[in-house]
Amino acid sequence: GNHGMGFARAVELTAADGTVFLPVSASAAKVKKLSDYRIHLEFYVGNSLQAELHAKRTAREKNAIWISPYNDHEVIAGQGTIALEMIQDLPSIDDVLITVGGGGLISGIGAVLKTKLPDVQIMCCQPEHSMEMTLSLNAGKIVQQEDARETLSDGSAGGIEEGAVTFPIAQQVIDHCITVSEKEIEDALRMMADEHEMVIEGSAAVAVASLIKEKSRFAGRTVVVIICGGNVDPQRVQEILNI
Repeated sequence: GNHGMGFARAVELTAADGTVFLPVSASAAKVKKLSDYRIHLEFYVGNSLQAELHAKRTAREKNAIWISPYNDHEVIAGQGTIALEMIQDLPSIDDVLITVGGGGLISGIGAVLKTKLPDVQIMCCQPEHSMEMTLSLNAGKIVQQEDARETLSDGSAGGIEEGAVTFPIAQQVIDHCITVSEKEIEDALRMMADEHEMVIEGSAAVAVASLIKEKSRFAGRTVVVIICGGNVDPQRVQEILNI
């Protein structure tokens, strides 16, 4: 979603030739937004990690530049600028809740915050249907989820590339993991629409759902919830709001 659109925009600005690889399960909203750019789209049958590995193989075969959505130090550094903005805007921060897929976002934000505010607590938020980072942290190594299933949090689903530079960073910066059900994600989406008039994607709703699920943990503390995207299929949102 966000990485693909950032890449597509960069390709357009530089008049370069680029391809974004997507799993066939990618949301229609994300595909539509990407289609507005001068970019090639290639779909792969499989989850996000499988599409990612296919893209990496294709780049190697074509001697092209591969830009990972998370397994790249410069991408991680870019994500870290979010933390710099947070520090500028808030006098103090106790907890930060971040939806996690491959770990680029939480690695960048966590690395900066732990340097500037060592007592801050970094929360890894994931859907129960795709909680590879949580399982990997528990195992002490990158593992895949054998019973992974489709999730509303399509932007975070799919697992972590073996040897990803994000994992050792995640091991250092993540303090606690929270997993949420699909119903809890739906409820968070509905709450954000009803109470805040914000339409957010499933990935963003995971962090909101995590806050709601463990609200007693955060009582009386300064909490930041990262709303990581709004690339959502309007029809799917309407279905959820009508439940």
